[in-house]
Amino acid sequence: MPERKRRDEAERFWEKVGRCGADECWPWKAGTHKGYAIFRPTGENSKGRKEHASVTAWRLTNGPIPKGLEIDHLCTNRLCANPGHMEPVTHAENMRRMWRRGTRTGRKNTDGSVTVYSHGPREPSP
Repeated sequence: MPERKRRDEAERFWEKVGRCGADECWPWKAGTHKGYAIFRPTGENSKGRKEHASVTAWRLTNGPIPKGLEIDHLCTNRLCANPGHMEPVTHAENMRRMWRRGTRTGRKNTDGSVTVYSHGPREPSP
């Protein structure tokens, strides 16, 4: 039986992204988990598990995320896959920013559209 050819990871990934203008959010059109876009990488990047689509978008566009950092969605939309809306930061900085600016979450609808919910900024604890 001939070996099945695997599709290119970048091709598989970007077909699941609704690319719009450079400054707009690019909605994720595939699987989610706890409000985050999820993708299963292939090859040496797979490690046998799924990863946040923001991590894949950053990696495919800019290379690996530096050790000890995570992706902050500058647009606060967890379903956005636009690498221009992402910045690698420490976990502590990501949490400070989340509390300072509030958050936005999204839900993928059955028709493929995305509904975005905004949650206002929280006041710092005394």
